[in-house]
Amino acid sequence: MAPGDRELDMDYFLEVVLPIPLEKLFTYKISKAEADFLQEGMRVAVPFGKSKIYTALAYRIHQNAPEAYEPKEIYQILDEHPVVTPVQLKHWEWVAKYYMCTLGEVIRSALPSAFMLESETLILPNKNAEVDEQELKDAAQDIPIVYAANMSVGVNILLALVEEAAQRLAAEWDIEIFEVHHKHKID
Repeated sequence: MAPGDRELDMDYFLEVVLPIPLEKLFTYKISKAEADFLQEGMRVAVPFGKSKIYTALAYRIHQNAPEAYEPKEIYQILDEHPVVTPVQLKHWEWVAKYYMCTLGEVIRSALPSAFMLESETLILPNKNAEVDEQELKDAAQDIPIVYAANMSVGVNILLALVEEAAQRLAAEWDIEIFEVHHKHKID
């Protein structure tokens, strides 16, 4: 076996910070291609428990398999570039230590909620609003409309659409998202 072939056979692992109040980092199995692409501070979607999916923050790539459990594979890489810098991560580690909380709790507080997708998100109707769905359908014939019963779902869809548009449009386009809430909004 050539020296380069041995490297292809090695397993790669990613330690992530989950946005939950648990002290430890969790380790997931990744491919060599994922290990080469991923960087500290990138977001990844990971399975957690029997049926939940969380957005986690990539913390460290290594080749040491966990001894206590069989690591699951990550679900998806969500970013092309880190959304958190090493300086931010160091600062958040200090905040967690100083305020005696977990790094996951700090990350959940520090990152915009649109960055932290979860399979536990509940979609509930706003009983105070009356929406004429036919009027929305008619308007959608002429202009793009994103309609969601829950604002966070709508914002996440819009964020994904804007990211896709930004990749396809020329560099001279400046794309921004403005979020406006009415005074009766309840989160």
